[in-house]
Amino acid sequence: MTSVLREEKFLNTLVEITGLITAGLDRRMTFSKVLSCALEVLAAEAVFLVTLENGVVVKYAKRRARGDVEAPMERYERTGDRGIAWWVMMEGKAVLIPKVTDEFRPSTPGASVSGTGGCICAPLKARETVLGVLIAVNRLEASAFSEAELSVLSVLANQTAIAIESAKLYEQVQEQAVTDELTQVFNFRFMKDALHRELDRASRFRQYFSVLMLDVDHLKDYNDRFGHLKGSTVLKELGAILKATARSIDTVAKYGGDEFLIILPQTPKEGALVLAERIRSAVATHTFPEVSCGDISCSIGAATYPEDGKSIGALLESADTALFGAKRTGRNRVVGAGRRASGEDAAARTAGGSARDVSEELME
Repeated sequence: MTSVLREEKFLNTLVEITGLITAGLDRRMTFSKVLSCALEVLAAEAVFLVTLENGVVVKYAKRRARGDVEAPMERYERTGDRGIAWWVMMEGKAVLIPKVTDEFRPSTPGASVSGTGGCICAPLKARETVLGVLIAVNRLEASAFSEAELSVLSVLANQTAIAIESAKLYEQVQEQAVTDELTQVFNFRFMKDALHRELDRASRFRQYFSVLMLDVDHLKDYNDRFGHLKGSTVLKELGAILKATARSIDTVAKYGGDEFLIILPQTPKEGALVLAERIRSAVATHTFPEVSCGDISCSIGAATYPEDGKSIGALLESADTALFGAKRTGRNRVVGAGRRASGEDAAARTAGGSARDVSEELME
């Protein structure tokens, strides 16, 4: 590749990365673009990008295959070697090493490069925080890597760091858009969409799904005694309990002031009652602030599609009625839909505002 073509590829890559950053797309797409650019513009035999993902050090690699062709990007979880990449991450400085000996030791099978040669490394740095390292190894042309190539690598590293920061911010914004700020479970908006999706899926494939409606017992009394800030702590801890106790396929969401809804895909009534009892027990045996273990409990109503309702509104009303039955018969218990409340109880529940008000909003 001529110097003119290399410069053109370099500039085009910077434009592409800017577009990817603006679009908030998957950072791996950016990594692939950066590594391809570095491989060609720097005339390197191999390029690596080392970064952290959920606390795990991960290495992305692109190398030349046969016939000077670029190989696909590979991903490795890195083990504990501490060579040049580690030094660059710790020091936050770019470095040019004319001849690499034992310092550069790729730890992952298949990530090695032929022989030893020159190496340039640049930190992925955003606001004084090093997010990773970009590395190019073994220049194919007669001349070794120079300060000019190191500058090119540093520009690519800086753009990559911006892309990582942007992707993190995008993910946070996306998460915040569907998460209840206090309890860190899904919010009402997400729950609404999830219910519609689950109803569509269950009706199409003629399957069950269940919902659990949960309410904290005597939370008003607790707030009167210890204040609403402590009450908010109860709800926050309850959200954590629900997320830890529910299955990975379940959706835990905030439903109302102190009410939660859990959507249980492909779950008949019997399975829903088992999980509900597990949740009830987990809450009853947890020690909440200011009170003894067991002083805070919850009541749970369970309803199943299609037997307890063939629409979202009907299903939620069945769960709400079951929840009220649990509270009316003593609290700290699980009740499945199907029991009829007395006329007086039903009227009182309607006067107080039931799931019907919320279900009308869900049907919009």
